[in-house]
Amino acid sequence: MLDLCYVQGSALDIVFNAKKSSLFVTGKCCSLTVESLKIGNDDVMWHNDLKYLGHLFQSGKVLKPVFGVSMRRFYAAANSINCNSRFSSEMSKLYLMESFCLPLLSYGCDVVNPSIQQLNQLNVCWNNVYRKIFRMHQWESVKEIQWFCDRLDFKHIVDKRKLKFFSCVAKSKNSVLQVCHALCRHSQEYTSLCLKYGVDVCSCSVSATCSAVVSNFDSVVKVPGAG
Repeated sequence: MLDLCYVQGSALDIVFNAKKSSLFVTGKCCSLTVESLKIGNDDVMWHNDLKYLGHLFQSGKVLKPVFGVSMRRFYAAANSINCNSRFSSEMSKLYLMESFCLPLLSYGCDVVNPSIQQLNQLNVCWNNVYRKIFRMHQWESVKEIQWFCDRLDFKHIVDKRKLKFFSCVAKSKNSVLQVCHALCRHSQEYTSLCLKYGVDVCSCSVSATCSAVVSNFDSVVKVPGAG
């Protein structure tokens, strides 16, 4: 395949840069030694990490997303906002954090599957924003503050985005997306998420049900002490 790409690229005066390409393996055979591949006369290097569409993934038996870089960028942005908004009100700081920091942390969370441990770490990151803004200690819970601010915690933010994503995919008339949604409906995560919020996965109107849940999501989950 690489030889074919190289030949066709050369015919079209296109040069593939081997240094900007990488080989990445995941699945049951991830521990096997595989010979290096070439593009023309240049070797393509093997890597344990792969960045795809802004997300970093780690090689292994299961494709595992990595959030370390996202968390560092999140804290850097949050510290910058905190240093430059010392005299702003708490809600103004929270709006800035939601606009510029939260997207760094939540990017792609509606389509990748973080582990429970990773989701807890991301939730702690977002909770630390409330602790910093409202001058709370590290051991204090922010659940009541989030409720009084009419906000969701990070775990429910991810759930809401996933339901919205599934709803949009279910409504799509694109044949490829329809096949993807049909396969996704049989996954354990999709089933668990739908059952958690009372969506019937066997219903023909699953997209409409998801949309209704998303539109009323805040009132459904924002209970003092929830999440």
